[in-house]
Amino acid sequence: MSKLTPFLKKCLLLFTPILLAIPLLFFGPEFRCLFVIIILSTYWIGEVMPIGITSLLPLALFPILQIVSSKNIAPVYFKDSIVLFMTTLIMAMGVQSTGLHRRIALKLLTKVGAKQPIMLFGFMLITCFISFFVSDTACTALMCPTAVALLTTIKDAQKVSG
Repeated sequence: MSKLTPFLKKCLLLFTPILLAIPLLFFGPEFRCLFVIIILSTYWIGEVMPIGITSLLPLALFPILQIVSSKNIAPVYFKDSIVLFMTTLIMAMGVQSTGLHRRIALKLLTKVGAKQPIMLFGFMLITCFISFFVSDTACTALMCPTAVALLTTIKDAQKVSG
């Protein structure tokens, strides 16, 4: 469905709520919730708008349609664990966009060499050091790109040498 034309995406964006609103909005909150679920499903499947924006629609639609108050829906979106994962992924994206993961991998290779047991020990030491300062989830998210960069560097070195 991601191959929808822009015109078809605009039609889905505009006409899905209009066509569904007629029968569903005149009933109780259960049907209004069904209305939101069908709209979200259509938007997700049709990729009418970015998934991140689509996932935030209930935050606006539930209070507007009087399904759930904003005091009840907002805490669901901003729980501590969700904010932790969001900030962790933002940090990991920052590490990846700056190339820090490649620098860490290359520094590890220059310090400990290419022997696998020693390299694994060095990787564990770096992970241990980082986990002193950030949560375990953040440490894992930060070290995953580093592990991929390390494996890519080893693979490239093996191609050159062999």
